[in-house]
Amino acid sequence: MDKSRNRTLYFDVIKILAMLLVIYTHSGEYGAGRFALLHAEGGWSFYAHLTGNVVCKVAVPLFFMVSGALLLDKEESLLYLLRKRVCRFALVLVLFTVLQFAWRSCTTGTPFYIAPAVNQILAGYGSVSGWAYPASYWFLYAYLVFLLFLPIHRKMVQNMSIEHFVYVLILSFLFLAILPMLCCLSNHGRAIAPQILGYTGFLGQWILYPTLGYFIAKRIPHSFISRRILLILGGASVLSVLIALLLTAWNISVEPIRDAHLHLLHKGFIIIPSCFIFVSFRRLFQKIESCSLSGRFILFFSQLSLCVMLLEENSRFIIKNLIINHIHTPPTITSTCYIFLSYFLACFIGSILRMIPGVKRIL
Repeated sequence: MDKSRNRTLYFDVIKILAMLLVIYTHSGEYGAGRFALLHAEGGWSFYAHLTGNVVCKVAVPLFFMVSGALLLDKEESLLYLLRKRVCRFALVLVLFTVLQFAWRSCTTGTPFYIAPAVNQILAGYGSVSGWAYPASYWFLYAYLVFLLFLPIHRKMVQNMSIEHFVYVLILSFLFLAILPMLCCLSNHGRAIAPQILGYTGFLGQWILYPTLGYFIAKRIPHSFISRRILLILGGASVLSVLIALLLTAWNISVEPIRDAHLHLLHKGFIIIPSCFIFVSFRRLFQKIESCSLSGRFILFFSQLSLCVMLLEENSRFIIKNLIINHIHTPPTITSTCYIFLSYFLACFIGSILRMIPGVKRIL
């Protein structure tokens, strides 16, 4: 009971928000992709949905920041890490990857062969022989890499000073935001990756954001997070999103819309908004007790985050075909229903699966 009372619930709130943003990101015309349908029309609706496309990119950084805050200060043996974390997570991921290929075989009417599924697991995110991961699975495989490098990552962050963390933040913004912006400006709106980015692997999401999450949660005292700090971070976040919005609007006016281009133009400018959300939630939800009604509500949905990540594509498919395709409501209402119903359905399926003996331990 004492352990439950001392649980830091703002991590759980962040996970719920991030999971909803993941579903929004993958919802196509009902979510982050709707701006592409409104591109020709322009107007406030186009820019509102384009802003949503930028802001939703904080979902994966937030997940990694929570993971860094929870795991990077722990002391575990290599055997425990490999047996309890890496192997267990890898087993779940591989099993569900194969099940997803079987699901697609059933829903599309195509034959299911185990070889393409195995090839996909070995080859990584993308497409092999016409098969592809569910959209959210690339994060799960990246998270597996994060777990594998935990012992090294822990030694690194635990021996870093505040100046080192600030240095990493500045380098990240320089390489991931400023340089792509300058390349976009010098190439008249075209998204071209600076060559130097190929040598900055340490700025990958599975390194950068866990480090920032650990720093904010473990090194910054709660008293430091004043209203003034939140206003400064909030203003910087709005400016970052605005710059990414303008660069994106310019880019899609001179060349076709491509996810790779959007990712290049957005990934640096979501660093500050991600930190702002993390810091804000730490201040807002620090005092919620897990034994309260609201605390139990938050814990219930937060503990299903992995299940939702594994099942969100399936739940979106079911909701779209059973409900969304048969209703005629304004786009905003339709999108909201689609995202929340998909989330709740994935939570429901996940909670049923966790009732199976032994499954709760791995999910």
